[in-house]
Amino acid sequence: MKKFVFFLLILLLTLSFLAGQGAKTTNDDQAAINRAALDYIEGYYEGDAARMERALSPSLTKRGLIFSLRSGASYLQQMNSETLIEAARAGWGKLPAEQRQIDYQLLDISGQTASARIFTAKFKDYLHLAKQNGEWRIVNVLWRLPVEKEMVNKEGEKETIRMQLEEFREAMRKGNYERVEKILHPALVLHSLAETREPGKSMLLERNADYFIDRTRAAAMGTIPDFRITVQDIYEDIAAAKVMMGNAVLYLHLGKQNGEWRPINILQEPLASAPAGIEPAALGQKMTNFSLPSVQGQDVSMAGLAGKNVLVIFPRGRVGDHWCQICHYQYAELAELERRLQLRKKYNLEILFVLPYDRATVEHWVAIFPEQMAVIEKWKNPANPAQMNEGAKRWMETSRSAFPKKFVIQKENIPTPFPILIDGERTVSRGLDLFTLAWDNSKVEQNIPAVYLLDRHGKVLFKYLSQNTMDRPSGDYLLEILKKFTTR
Repeated sequence: MKKFVFFLLILLLTLSFLAGQGAKTTNDDQAAINRAALDYIEGYYEGDAARMERALSPSLTKRGLIFSLRSGASYLQQMNSETLIEAARAGWGKLPAEQRQIDYQLLDISGQTASARIFTAKFKDYLHLAKQNGEWRIVNVLWRLPVEKEMVNKEGEKETIRMQLEEFREAMRKGNYERVEKILHPALVLHSLAETREPGKSMLLERNADYFIDRTRAAAMGTIPDFRITVQDIYEDIAAAKVMMGNAVLYLHLGKQNGEWRPINILQEPLASAPAGIEPAALGQKMTNFSLPSVQGQDVSMAGLAGKNVLVIFPRGRVGDHWCQICHYQYAELAELERRLQLRKKYNLEILFVLPYDRATVEHWVAIFPEQMAVIEKWKNPANPAQMNEGAKRWMETSRSAFPKKFVIQKENIPTPFPILIDGERTVSRGLDLFTLAWDNSKVEQNIPAVYLLDRHGKVLFKYLSQNTMDRPSGDYLLEILKKFTTR
């Protein structure tokens, strides 16, 4: 019999389960999930208690985010499976079929858990489902009443949710239980699917927010698996999301109250195995192999560059509400050296830039090269230097010293000789301990600027981690490093 193993590292659970083999999902699974969702909603509208009971797990947690006209605030309305079955039996929700306007969508399925939504004329419901003992049933529900017209900026809210979940990971890692307590909804329920000691049987384990907060208070988590966050859907002030982390998948329901998105329901499933993680790269050791897509179109892997020296540069990216101009200058400077000295041919070299954002964001980063170079030129040559205060004059002199070269780049001819890699899930950036939400007085998703020089076997010959945003090795400095350390 397999031993129970610890699960849900991100929440510091010490609860254990019997780790099973990852189940493959089939068309039959999707049909069964569809059937459970329709049994749930049609059972209510038809007054069919048997259909409702068939759809629900006995462990069901159902919450409604209800706006109170009396208080002017929203609150959670709680229901369980027994309440819903009896409501169907009593016929409270009976509605003719032509008035129901049922819109069902399977958002995601992973092994023996799934996320779905079912929107109707009367209710907007997000569902979590689990497959127990061969039957798909609804475990968690978050719902709200429909609005006449959706007003929410979905893309903006998705980014806010993603940032909130990234901050949650950081708080767990650092043992910041006060922040964890603020991020989690006080009524949070986590259901985790676990196998029992009886072969083929599973159960749902349950924990609440207080348990997680206490575990965080006890000790900082330290190394936490990567978060791969997908915000699946948003309707006004409720949302569904998926988080892949280490050896587990988590489906989340979130609600927005008092301007803050907070997890309310979580369904977690252990995975049979987790992909090998990226480890921090120490001098003299090999950097973990990774493969990332590039903005130029091709995928680039460290294994594919075996036999070459590799200069891997992690620009900072964002600084507050704008982009770091120094990052663009660094790329432009190396591109100019490549044009003039043919660095890659001379030193048997490839140069990679890695940005911790999705493809659209990285493409935008490339597109704004001309504007970024123009900003630097304005720093160096302001319109009326005689009228500037002492602080502005110091910045002018600093800029002239730090950025001695002038690059005039046209939008129709942006030079991109080196692959610009898209680390949208932050797998590499986080594995190397570079990705952060706060650095050098800026709270935003960014990397700590870093440079790694790897030899032909992938070993780290040189690395440089910036201490502040101006602390970057110049192109000429890196040229001296290449001369010193590389061999053809």
